[in-house]
Amino acid sequence: MLILIVSFSFFGILYFSILFAFSAYLLFPELKKWLDTLVPSQIPEFHTWDFFIFILTNNAAHFFNPLKMLVWIPLLGSLFLGMELALNSLVIGAVIAYAGMEKGALFTIIGIIPHGIFEIPAFIFQFVCFARLHITTLEWLHAKIIGEKFEKVKVITGLKDTAIFAVIALILFVVAALIETFVTPAILDSIFGKP
Repeated sequence: MLILIVSFSFFGILYFSILFAFSAYLLFPELKKWLDTLVPSQIPEFHTWDFFIFILTNNAAHFFNPLKMLVWIPLLGSLFLGMELALNSLVIGAVIAYAGMEKGALFTIIGIIPHGIFEIPAFIFQFVCFARLHITTLEWLHAKIIGEKFEKVKVITGLKDTAIFAVIALILFVVAALIETFVTPAILDSIFGKP
């Protein structure tokens, strides 16, 4: 059920963020120049292991980056998790809108689908991992506060679920990064030619 809730939230926010981004681009064309300034200038070249590491560490930052690991903190992390879900969806929506307007729909679809098949479920499993940890922690804290007995089995099951979802997310992020680094650019180059 948690996977379903996170999925609907992610895709709902993604859908509205795409609509918002397209509308913003149509109403304010000067946004393109501003967005160009937000793109990091030090992006490694495609088809390289440096680009793979760049993509993987960016997508899976909640497992490695201390600042982004704040989402693991119970209570406070739930707030960051909600903001992160909205932010990731907005970024993906903006990228889709930006690429669609710059390169066309076919380029955008081909550029997103091969790795997106793995990357979007990876984000969903990552968010479910955090949510499962928060739910387990909050249920345990609630039981402690009101003096109810909380079964260790529930804590162990919650932590086990958290670990399983984290491993699934990391595996999917690795596969998605490999495809985004080596397969997607090769497909785009073969269809549209090298830029």
